[in-house]
Amino acid sequence: MTTGESFSDDYHDTEPTIKSFLQDLPLAEGVWEHDSLAKVVTLMLRNGYTQLTVHAGKEDRSAVTGIVTWIEVMQALLALVTRQQGEGSPLAVKVKDLNPRRAAKVKQTQRLHTAVAKVMAKDALVVEAERNRACRILTAQDLLAGYHDAVEPYLQVESVERSIRALAQKCVRPEVLAGCLERMGDGRRMAADRAEQLASKTDPLEYMTLGEVATLFEDEQLWIASNLFSDQKAFTNLLKDATKARNRQMHFRFSRSQKASPERRKDMKILEATRLMLKNELRVQELRDNG
Repeated sequence: MTTGESFSDDYHDTEPTIKSFLQDLPLAEGVWEHDSLAKVVTLMLRNGYTQLTVHAGKEDRSAVTGIVTWIEVMQALLALVTRQQGEGSPLAVKVKDLNPRRAAKVKQTQRLHTAVAKVMAKDALVVEAERNRACRILTAQDLLAGYHDAVEPYLQVESVERSIRALAQKCVRPEVLAGCLERMGDGRRMAADRAEQLASKTDPLEYMTLGEVATLFEDEQLWIASNLFSDQKAFTNLLKDATKARNRQMHFRFSRSQKASPERRKDMKILEATRLMLKNELRVQELRDNG
C-alpha cells in the first residue's frame, strides 16, 4: 500500500467485480410480456433455469420489467386449472398475466460484496451490462457456491497448519525442538537470526510458518525423537508440496474459472492428502497415549 492510499482503495483493487464472478455462468435468457406460459415452461425445463427475465419490448433488451420464477408459473397453473379460468390450454396464458415479481438490478461493474445484501432480500438479481442490457441473473445459490469456491483453499490450508502444529506440539519435546532450532540456524536450512528469534519464544511452533515446521521434520534427530508412523521422506516431501500449494492459493485473484484450472485441482488434492496424513498421525499418537 503506497503512502496516502487508504486500506479500502487497496482492498477494492483486488476485490472481484460482479462481472468477474459471473463470467462462467450462462447468459441471462428472457421472455417478452406477450410470450406464452408454454414458452416459459419450455425454456426452464430445457435449460434447467429457475427464473427468467421479463422484457417489455421485443427490440429493447434493457427494458426489464420483472423476473418470472417457478413460483409464478405454478401459481398461475394452479389458479387456471382449479378455477378453470379462460379458454383452451392454461399454457396459452401470457407472461404479463403471471404477475412477474419486480426485478432488482445491479451493474456488472459493481463490487461483488454490494450484491450480497440485495440477493439475500430479493433471491435473484438482474445483472446489467452496458446500456442497461440484462446479461446475467445472480441468485443466492450462485453467491454461496462462488464464495465456497473462493474460501475452500483457505479452509484446507487452515486445517493443515492447525494439524501440523498440533502434531508437533504433541510429539516434539521442548528440548528436542530447541536443539533442532540450534542446528537449523546454520544459514542453510534457516537464517541464524530467524532461528535465534524462534528459540527465544516460549512456544516457537506458534510463530513458525508451514514451511518452517516442515523443515523441522527433515532433522534426523527430531524425526527419531518424534516417533511418527509415516516414512520421513514421504512425510516431509508432502509437507513441502503443501507449502508450495499454500503459497500459490493464498496469493491470487479469484474467478470462477480458476476452480476448474489444473493447477488449482492439483493444489487442492495436495492439501487434502496432507490433511489426511496429519489427521492419521494424530490418531496414531492418541492411540499410543491411550494404550
